[in-house]
Amino acid sequence: MSNGLATIQNNDLMIDDARLELLRKTIANGAPPLEFELFVADCNRRGLDPFAKQTYLIKRGSSWVQQTSIDGYRLIADRTGSYAGSDEPVYVEEDGRLISATVTVYKIVQGIRCPFTATARWSEYKVEYNGKLSDFWQRMPYLMLAKCAESLALRKAFPQELSGLYTKEEMGQAEAVDTETGEIVEHDNGPTTPEYETWVPLIQTAETLVDLEEVGAGMKEAGITSANHPGIGQEYRKRQNRLKVDGAIAKRAQQDAVKAA
Repeated sequence: MSNGLATIQNNDLMIDDARLELLRKTIANGAPPLEFELFVADCNRRGLDPFAKQTYLIKRGSSWVQQTSIDGYRLIADRTGSYAGSDEPVYVEEDGRLISATVTVYKIVQGIRCPFTATARWSEYKVEYNGKLSDFWQRMPYLMLAKCAESLALRKAFPQELSGLYTKEEMGQAEAVDTETGEIVEHDNGPTTPEYETWVPLIQTAETLVDLEEVGAGMKEAGITSANHPGIGQEYRKRQNRLKVDGAIAKRAQQDAVKAA
């Protein structure tokens, strides 16, 4: 990577060269140089810390896509100084089935607290594989759909700050972002298999080793192994290594904090 980009990274995010290289080897492991530089530049511009799981660079098929956590969205909104909180999600059910979630966020506009409301529909955002809901959507359907609705509302309230950013919950059914329009779109992923497209996004968005183990249990139940799906196995190991590194970083930071106290 060029010295210029390294300087920008160090000044804006206070990340030294060693940590920058760690970013390349873990969170952005395997990313082409251009995509990596764009990711770092966007982290600088928006003030998002990938090591704090505020944003991710994830491979989907043949494309690399930046995804932001809902915490990253909230942080960006809060930093504007205009974010004025949100209401609890409002859910619509029909015959015991979740239909939609609606969230209202507030922004101070010319001294007035203005509402921005958005609705996420279950049929549009639920994530399924082999006809079954993915683990997170099965265990926490209301929370997952509410995150999608909140993301939509925040992007409506803060279009300049959140333009082109999508949360991983929103990207559950999508495969890429159109570089011309910024819209979430599906596309042909070439030689990748349906199993790869089903499991790799779940692997890449697992936030803890426990989450990853749950994905692994689902893979085992579905008969997915490294032997019959080597590409999926490789992605699983890469994610596992990254989460172990994240854990080591967090532990070291905690130790440093104790020493400094």
